Amino acid sequence: AHPIDRLAHMVADSGAHLVLTDTEHAGDWPVPVLVVRDETGSAGGPSVPPGTDPLPPIRPDNAAYIVYTSGSTGTPKGVVVTHSGVADLVATLVDALGLGAGSRVLQWLPVGFDAAFLETCAALLTGAAAVMSTVRTPGPELARHAVRAGVTHVVAPPAVLAALPAEDMPAGLTVLSGGEALTADLVARWTAGGRIANGYGPSEATVCTVMTRPYSRPSPDDPPLGRPVAGTRVFVLDDRLRPVPLGVTGELYLAGPCLARGYRGEPGLTATAFVASPFGGRMYRTGDLVRWASDGVLRFVGRADDQVKVRGFRVEPAEVEAVLRGHPDVAQAHVTAQGSGPARRLVAYVAPAVPSPDEVREYAAAVLPAQMVPSVVVPLHALPLTANGKVDRRALPEAAPAVVDRVAPRTETEAAVAAVWAELIGREDIGVREKFFEAGGSSLTLVQLSGRLSALDRGSLSVATLLDHPTIEQLAARMDRHAAGLEDYEL
Repeated sequence: AHPIDRLAHMVADSGAHLVLTDTEHAGDWPVPVLVVRDETGSAGGPSVPPGTDPLPPIRPDNAAYIVYTSGSTGTPKGVVVTHSGVADLVATLVDALGLGAGSRVLQWLPVGFDAAFLETCAALLTGAAAVMSTVRTPGPELARHAVRAGVTHVVAPPAVLAALPAEDMPAGLTVLSGGEALTADLVARWTAGGRIANGYGPSEATVCTVMTRPYSRPSPDDPPLGRPVAGTRVFVLDDRLRPVPLGVTGELYLAGPCLARGYRGEPGLTATAFVASPFGGRMYRTGDLVRWASDGVLRFVGRADDQVKVRGFRVEPAEVEAVLRGHPDVAQAHVTAQGSGPARRLVAYVAPAVPSPDEVREYAAAVLPAQMVPSVVVPLHALPLTANGKVDRRALPEAAPAVVDRVAPRTETEAAVAAVWAELIGREDIGVREKFFEAGGSSLTLVQLSGRLSALDRGSLSVATLLDHPTIEQLAARMDRHAAGLEDYEL
């Protein structure tokens, strides 16, 4: 679902020799393509080029995979993870989550998200079973699939857990959450019929380096990050790389076999992030501010840089800003995250004032993956600056829904669509002419909206269709035309 230019960059940058895909996406690729499935479900497409040499013996420090994360330079950067890091990850999952023969792990996260690789490790490297799912929307359909398949373990960020019906998921389920802060109310929901663990770890340290033990009952407070997993060394240091005392905030550094080799083809970025450790070897500078609590667990405090997390995805605002400045009408751009939990969203401030914020969003969507497209674009005549010429964040106006004369639903279809919007966005007063993102929607709720509205209609409402029809009025009219047989949907 990523823009084709971004996919092409990742294939070329990674040094991949082969692309596995299906008929629909077997277009022009810079490397050979193997079509593993066509419309009928049978194998097909070009064969793998012959004559490749056998692989040499694999060493622990060989690359196991490359995962691409948001890059502050304006292009995604590839994190090269080693086999030793994967082995550490598997040992952690077995020890903390009790994975093994008899476990059934749901495989449903997007493959470009490193938590999806964690799903694969949790199943195929522990003796468990991988339960495949084509359901991508967190909701009742996914819950029914998990129950039918006897799923025992699920991986999901907190924003997704908030959208999943915990009461409909399999009894005794073990959940591993991560990517952003887990809250006490989510712990209460997911311990009613199962247990939940909080995990922390950047892609540069093989997904999970700090964990809590699974909670089986509610917690009075928001969970901490947890304790270091086996094989990982954790340091909380000041700006002179000295350990800070108990309870004092410092920057988190990680060391051990979990560390990635670095960023592919980026020696400068690698040297900045993977630094020499005063305690021997090398360590990764996470940019996260933490403190040791008196009970020996790490608690998250904030970020030391501009990086933000939106629904579990790591976003470098500088990458989004670089794309926005490529628009012919945008000279300046500043991107930030506002809100919390499932309502957290990216907001872009652009200058000079552009004629159409929607046009800027569409421009960004053609280049960036969905989680990095700003939900709201705020046009300004000029960005406010501090005395030293930096963007004055405190002077930026709060992004608010556009002022639209509220028009109540007038037809049964509009009323049905409005009811779904109200449930997903959390507002009861949405007018039929308000645009989805301006009303408080996000890319996550947009995916949920696609699944929910498709259930009301004979056709499948794609995310692209929803973007083309951003108001209740437009969407309901499209659905009515389709019901009357006047228009076919994109599938």
